[in-house]
Amino acid sequence: MVVLYFLNVTRCVNRVESMLSFAWEKGNFELINVACAKIVNSQALVIIGYSFPFFNREVDTAIIQVLSSNPRLKIYVQDRKPMDVVQKLESGFLGDRAIKVIPIDTIDQFHLPRNYNHWAGKKPL
Repeated sequence: MVVLYFLNVTRCVNRVESMLSFAWEKGNFELINVACAKIVNSQALVIIGYSFPFFNREVDTAIIQVLSSNPRLKIYVQDRKPMDVVQKLESGFLGDRAIKVIPIDTIDQFHLPRNYNHWAGKKPL
């Protein structure tokens, strides 16, 4: 059964279209604008293991600018060396905005902000 499935899939390879795209590719900026409109009132941003690569600077800047317009925003940076990422954020994206950036160097599990249940509309356990 698995072999038949594999043969059917390999015969159809030239008809398969990838749904994967990258933020910096042309045509994705409309999607970025829609996403920014949805997250404008977010109170938390959790950055996990992201290095803010140069080639994605335009998209990262757009997202961070929208989020940082909310004075209640807290940014959590979870990484083995979070201060490297915090420094990039503060010097390259936040400028003089008074946004609280919290470094987290524990990487044994994904960080959830303390008030996550409140923001998600759930009752605490």
